[in-house]
Amino acid sequence: MRTSRAARPRYGRWARPRRARTKRARPAPEARSSPPGPAAARALAERPCFRLPWPLAHRRNGKVAGGISIHAVDVASGRPAQGLRIEIWRIDPEQLRIAEGRLGANGVLDHPVAHGAGVTAGVYEVLFHLGEFFADSAGFLTVTPFRFRITDIDEHFHLPLKFTRWGYSLFRGA
Repeated sequence: MRTSRAARPRYGRWARPRRARTKRARPAPEARSSPPGPAAARALAERPCFRLPWPLAHRRNGKVAGGISIHAVDVASGRPAQGLRIEIWRIDPEQLRIAEGRLGANGVLDHPVAHGAGVTAGVYEVLFHLGEFFADSAGFLTVTPFRFRITDIDEHFHLPLKFTRWGYSLFRGA
């Protein structure tokens, strides 16, 4: 006897029906495992890349330290921009260069301005010397400026730069 299409099994003639999926209930807080023992603590302490979160590592009197930090990555090669020359200028209220240097092997500017040294309220400009970084006279980008305002000196300003020979992206990071 032939059955109508609606009466046939949903999963086909030979397929078995699937079991209904259910989520496992989370155990009550008191039933959860106890704190990690000495072996887990030792394993955590031996992790070679354990780092504190940025806000915990850079506190000043209970508050996050202000400052301007720079991180740059050449996205075409997928590597940090080691050796990229950076200048940080305070434009307003008076024009003054507060930092100059080259990025390290991790693509970060290691300068006291990253911890708030010399940073006051005002307008700032960061100059990224991309023409020097690529070391060619026929390059498209030469010096890339980024101008911004600081009103609260206890806030930290992280400026991550992602770039190639032909363009860049820069924003205020977290």
